[in-house]
Amino acid sequence: MAVKEHVIISTAGHIDHGKTALIKALTGIDADTLPEEKKRGMTIDLGFVFMPDPEAGKQIVFIDVPGHEKFIKTMVAGAANVEAALLVIAADEGVNVQTKEHFDILRLLRIPTGLIALTKIDLVTPEIKEKRLIEIKALVQGSFLEGTPVIPVSARSGEGIEALKQALRELAQKVKPRFDTGVFRLPIDRVFSLPGLGTIVAGTLLSGEVKVGDRVKVYPEELEARVRAIHVQHVPQEKSRVGLRTALNIPDLKKEQLRRGQVIAHPGNLNPTVCLDAWLELLPGAQELKNRERVHLHLGTDEICGRVSLLDRGILKPGESGPVQLFLETPAAALSGDRFVLRTFSPCYTIGGGQVLDVAPPKHRRFEKTVLVGIEKLMTSEPEMVEEIIRRSGSRPVSVDEVAQRLGWLREKVRPILASLVNQGTIVAITEEKDLLYTHQENLISLQSRLKTLLDKFFQTHPHLPFMPLVELRSQFLQFSSAGVLAFLIKKMTAEKIITVEENKVSLLGRTIQLTKREAELLKQIEQAYLRAQFTPPLEAEVQKQLRAEPGLFKKAVQHLYREGILVRLNQKVTFHRETWQNAEQFVRDYLRARDKITIAELRDCLQLTRKFACAILEYMDRRGITKRVGDEHVLK
Repeated sequence: MAVKEHVIISTAGHIDHGKTALIKALTGIDADTLPEEKKRGMTIDLGFVFMPDPEAGKQIVFIDVPGHEKFIKTMVAGAANVEAALLVIAADEGVNVQTKEHFDILRLLRIPTGLIALTKIDLVTPEIKEKRLIEIKALVQGSFLEGTPVIPVSARSGEGIEALKQALRELAQKVKPRFDTGVFRLPIDRVFSLPGLGTIVAGTLLSGEVKVGDRVKVYPEELEARVRAIHVQHVPQEKSRVGLRTALNIPDLKKEQLRRGQVIAHPGNLNPTVCLDAWLELLPGAQELKNRERVHLHLGTDEICGRVSLLDRGILKPGESGPVQLFLETPAAALSGDRFVLRTFSPCYTIGGGQVLDVAPPKHRRFEKTVLVGIEKLMTSEPEMVEEIIRRSGSRPVSVDEVAQRLGWLREKVRPILASLVNQGTIVAITEEKDLLYTHQENLISLQSRLKTLLDKFFQTHPHLPFMPLVELRSQFLQFSSAGVLAFLIKKMTAEKIITVEENKVSLLGRTIQLTKREAELLKQIEQAYLRAQFTPPLEAEVQKQLRAEPGLFKKAVQHLYREGILVRLNQKVTFHRETWQNAEQFVRDYLRARDKITIAELRDCLQLTRKFACAILEYMDRRGITKRVGDEHVLK
């Protein structure tokens, strides 16, 4: 049997205005199930009731919320994920304190539609009833409930109950299906256990679907579990879909590990966060909000303490709205687009609410223009949202999956948008090993500047060096970016004739070596020492001692001469001047062309060398692949 689409309706209203009694009159079911609720005669926790109506095309589900001011946290958790609200106002008391606060919360959560029930109608005169209707009209003016009929009812006598039922059926038929991002997510609002089954959690499935056997995670704690069974309206199901009240049996976890406020999702769908970018709207009747003020954040079914950073002003005044960054004291599980409610820290009362724009933002500097422009983009078109998320990734490119997770979308939705942005040149695609990653053109320009700065600093420190080793450049660049970006920039900057690359070395194109007068003199003195020595060169230490050169300066000078090819190191103890080496190499080549082979002794005698130098010449030529050794003889290769 197919499961009907659920239309979830939250009650709202002041304590003792008859919300629970009304639900019982509509369904025959008492939503107050706790012994303490029975004892005290008041709703303390959320109550969940399915309205019996077999002929209806949709299944109405009531979430009955407490009306006492001490339980606003519970009320927000109940109203956070509903499609409609049933605002309950008692005719004998009229609009009261919690009536207004509950109604403010409904508006802040952007509940799209609802009904108004004027309860306890049997306790008032027609004159009082008329007065209450005027009060209600004034309360809902300009809101989602403006123009909604007020249905007078009495749970005790039954007056108006059938009319309310019919209005609820009509409302349910008009409610549009939830927008489905395709990303499975279920905020927990109930946790319990049953003998033989173990732990069960329940909530409204906000998007996507879940199947029996799925591996899931409980966020923000990231507890892993397997779904052993699924129930929808007390009936076992193989899977559940978006919009349904769903119970999941997850025996891998203990009841004590779980709580209202957590969110169940497939692994990788969410990332715990302690910082959110958001757009905040302050209620007209609230007190002004100062920067860094401590607050209670009600997000989904969770409540978290945190502080508000006002990004474009010092004080947010009643009725104003603006961009904020929320710093949370404990991790939360959220996605872009989620609604939230904000309450003062102490004493607690509702002051505003808004929408989450980014769940993993960098820490912003207040009043910075690029930050404010970026937040505006997160509130506009989908391509601009994707562009801004990639721009915010900074120096490290991101994958399709990372963008999708940050926005709470499926990767299939992100891919065509990325392709379009790449074609426009706004976003750049970079190959990273086997993956395709993306970065913003602005980020790439900044990274190119940082890469050039690394080269500039290296050459400032080593003015005598013509090249920077690529391995050293890579090591420094990877501290803030990736290998794929480095390869992309090296190719780009080479094509733009900014840098030159030789083997595993990089330099700035057109760069000339800058030497001090002392360095230039020392280079010339060292070169002359080896040039004069010809085939009997001294050791480096002997040259340093002879020239009375500072060790550090001498070492740099010798390294420069090696890099420039002026000196040729045959082995650790033998170094020739370039001209001397060229003469030796040419002699051996000519000798071998004439006689085919040469020994160390023959080379020693011909050039009047010691065996040490003759051996170094022939072994070096072997290593370079000019000759090869055959026994005691060397021949051309």
